[in-house]
Amino acid sequence: MSYASPQLSLNGSRLIRTLAELDVLDDEYSPKDFGRRFGQLFALTDSISLSDMHYELTKLRFEPREKQAEEIIENFVAQRQTLVDLISRNFLAGEEHRGVRNRFPAFRDGLKPEQLSSFDAYQRFYAALQRQMDFEVQHLQSYVRDGVAGLSSSLAKLVLIDTTLGDTLNGHAKRLFPVVPRLLAARFEFLRQEHYQALFNPEQDELANWITTGGWLDRFRLDCHSLLLAELDIRLQPVLGLIEALQEHLENQQTENAS
Repeated sequence: MSYASPQLSLNGSRLIRTLAELDVLDDEYSPKDFGRRFGQLFALTDSISLSDMHYELTKLRFEPREKQAEEIIENFVAQRQTLVDLISRNFLAGEEHRGVRNRFPAFRDGLKPEQLSSFDAYQRFYAALQRQMDFEVQHLQSYVRDGVAGLSSSLAKLVLIDTTLGDTLNGHAKRLFPVVPRLLAARFEFLRQEHYQALFNPEQDELANWITTGGWLDRFRLDCHSLLLAELDIRLQPVLGLIEALQEHLENQQTENAS
């Protein structure tokens, strides 16, 4: 007997909405179809043996830990905001970018216009932030799992199931998220071509005009920022599921204590 997780519904997700607004989902990847394909990568088509998981659950020994539910929830909220800030500060210009190692390419010193008008630098930038985000989310996920598993035997079982499913989902995610920067390349090329077609005098074209408010690279910067935050939402969904279970556990405890 096997257990197959239902597909993750992403058609209405922030990421799909953002990609649709950028108009990078063509006939091959319409918003609805891309969401379906996106979800299929997360679907456990290879399944997980229910008997194996059941065996692990039966031999699971609950070990209480000192972490409190409120502390875990507060730290999750704080770390989620830290991740948002971590992403956002890479897109800041001027003095605000000091101390940031992986800044938006248009704000770096020493890059020539021909380099900034090529998508290569932005693809490396985006991929680097994806890797950093993945590392930080996994660290947060481990913290939440460890804390939640120590609060009750039922939550410990939930964490075991979450961990087993997560190992499979991570493999699908490694194939899923690299699709996003490839789609983003279409948006970059559209903005670049739109800019050049609108020029009356190409000789007066300057890099400063590209990154000023409303310039084509400034618009692309905002697009990248929005997509990364949308990705973060999806990456945090499994952790948020545990936090919601933890909140329900806490509410039940409070109800029992009040009765």
